[in-house]
Amino acid sequence: MATAEEHGATTMATDITATRRGRSMRRSVAGLVILALTLIATGCMIESPTLEPLAADDTAIATPTPIAAPVFEPTAVPEATPTPQPTATPEPTATPVPTPAPDLPLLEAQTPSESILPETLQPGLVSVPVGGTTTFRLARPRPVLQQPGHTLIYLDADRQAEVDIFTPIANDAGDALADFEAVIDELSTNPVFEDLGELEPVTIAGLSARVFEGSLLTGARGFHTDASTIGNDWAGWFPPARMRLWIIDAPSGPIVVTAESLFDPGQYDDAVRMAGGLLSTITFADAPSS
Repeated sequence: MATAEEHGATTMATDITATRRGRSMRRSVAGLVILALTLIATGCMIESPTLEPLAADDTAIATPTPIAAPVFEPTAVPEATPTPQPTATPEPTATPVPTPAPDLPLLEAQTPSESILPETLQPGLVSVPVGGTTTFRLARPRPVLQQPGHTLIYLDADRQAEVDIFTPIANDAGDALADFEAVIDELSTNPVFEDLGELEPVTIAGLSARVFEGSLLTGARGFHTDASTIGNDWAGWFPPARMRLWIIDAPSGPIVVTAESLFDPGQYDDAVRMAGGLLSTITFADAPSS
């Protein structure tokens, strides 16, 4: 039987041998790995082929002609035919029947005297016997006094302001004033009218008119208004303290319209406003249509 020492020596020799074999095997494996990596690297290194330039061809390569894109014409859409609408039949128009002008009674002239009084007329058309027939419209009730060839329209019952319409047939001395220019001359030469100033001319009812304004000497007669009253101390037109005067070239002869105040100024502005309303509606016999 082997002794313990022999057995230990045998075992140690065996371990040394095994160790050497392990080292030799590891070296072999490492060599194989290195060889394999070398082969793999060598196989991956592939030389890139060199491309030879193409020889130039003497024949030019034709450039392809571009093909134009097809153009499609839009298809015309037929216009919609409008649906005919029924024609409206106009309703029958009644033929207007002309309304005859009212047959207005003329105011009756009163003989001038101290005692005559005006009558109050209601709003509406009024016809007076001045220059044939003169018509105007009252906007409100007014006291009105009619004398031969002379209409006096008072502002109110106090009779401190008025509008007069008259025919200036003669001056205070009785000298006839035949036409429009003769009346203008009388205003220019009679001392009663020396303080009058002339304003811009106007057109009244389609007729030419000259306009004057100012303060006057009172008491003296300015004009006779009708041949039948010459010699009557109460008849005719007497200038007020302040007035505006329109001389109208009417078909029948000159007609005068005045806005008057017995005091200066008194109710002068009110009289001028009333005259403006009357003149905007006034018409004269045989006057041209406006």
